[in-house]
Amino acid sequence: MNLYKLDVEQIYKLANKVLSELGKQVQADVECWWTQYEDERILIHYGGGYYDSSFQVWEKQEDKYILVLETHRVFNRKITNKVELLRDMLYHGFCDSQCPGYTRAVPKRAYEIYLKRGRESHHELDDWLQAEAEILEELERKFSGDWEVATLEREAPWGPVPCVILRCGEWVEHLKSLASTL
Repeated sequence: MNLYKLDVEQIYKLANKVLSELGKQVQADVECWWTQYEDERILIHYGGGYYDSSFQVWEKQEDKYILVLETHRVFNRKITNKVELLRDMLYHGFCDSQCPGYTRAVPKRAYEIYLKRGRESHHELDDWLQAEAEILEELERKFSGDWEVATLEREAPWGPVPCVILRCGEWVEHLKSLASTL
């Protein structure tokens, strides 16, 4: 199924509608809370902390959950495809202690490479480039296959905007059906 930008935004809005109407809010501590909706087909999760928030939809397939929709805050308002989004996540991603933090993963991985090589100096750039390549490969594995991307418009002309990446599937029809009853 091939989607257009409007459809990605519409699916994101439907998931938000279902979550706001049917979800239950949980506060883990003063700085961390989440809202979640779950049924036999999907799990919609919105979590927030002091610095960042995440919105995800997971499709239940047999005995496991498969990520099918995720949002990321980006500054580049012109992201139109998966490759651009993954690079933005690697170099400009927002993160706090609860998220994967790909921006923080690169220096951590470069340091691990340095230690593995026996703390040998004068290879800093090589270590950094290898770490970037490994983290980008990890992102590409996470989002392998056919994913659609849309950057959502916001009224404010500054600051980050949400960018949605999703994989089509039967879960979309289930989501539409849920939203139509609200």
